[in-house]
Amino acid sequence: MNYKLVSIDMDGTLLDSQGMIAKENVAIIRQLIAQGVHVVICTGRNDILVRDYAREIGIVAPVIGCNGASVRDLSTDTLYVLNAIPPADLTNTMDYLIKNNIHWKAFDLEKGYATHQAIIDYTTNFFNNTYSKALTQDIEYVLIDDPARYAETVLQKQIIKIVLVQEDPEQLLAVQRNLKALGGIDIYRSSHAYLDIVKKDVSKGNALKQFAEKLGITREEIVAIGDSENDLSMIQYAGFSVAMGNAEEIIKKNSDFITSTNDEAGVSKALKKIFFDSSDL
Repeated sequence: MNYKLVSIDMDGTLLDSQGMIAKENVAIIRQLIAQGVHVVICTGRNDILVRDYAREIGIVAPVIGCNGASVRDLSTDTLYVLNAIPPADLTNTMDYLIKNNIHWKAFDLEKGYATHQAIIDYTTNFFNNTYSKALTQDIEYVLIDDPARYAETVLQKQIIKIVLVQEDPEQLLAVQRNLKALGGIDIYRSSHAYLDIVKKDVSKGNALKQFAEKLGITREEIVAIGDSENDLSMIQYAGFSVAMGNAEEIIKKNSDFITSTNDEAGVSKALKKIFFDSSDL
């Protein structure tokens, strides 16, 4: 098959456990781009946090950010897609979180808003203690220390993602079930401790579909690579799907090929196999 587009997740996929991109991954992606293959980063992160990595690799395609809620060309700041959570659904979600004393972070395109310093520190400490790559551009946070003030801040913004952090997996699943019952939103686990809330029907798969159609590329001509639940929609949409060796079981079960882990440059190994040695796929 003549694949024309590759969609790659970031954390747990393109990045290793230290937040770095293996030189093998950089080399193969640059090679594919030079041959005319489109390569797009498709991430749960706010796209600002992808800018340094895109520059490092030489990717000039727009970044699909916040699980498909935004599609933006970071080199020109051209915004192609913005799927903000509708005001009524945002209000219902926030009311549930406040009523149940659940702390949250909410993001528009440029900033983060959080109800407690600890939830900001959790993410900051994770990146500082786990990832060794220093980013030139980070998210600025606004602390809303009185949750009742959210109406005069968050509800006035175009919120594209809400993030909940919970280390207890059972509690995380319970919150996920209760939020789904509200309707109007979709909820994904982006890691074992994170829940991402976005507008209904926003997903990496739908954003990838829109992006590919603008390029005149069919789903059969797409390769998608991921590791977590929030990658499932693009894994299911792509013509050929790859699960990382460290991927969740649901991703492995829905993929055509399982590669090595993110600490073993699994992206590079998969792309070499697909594009240059596909005889036994």
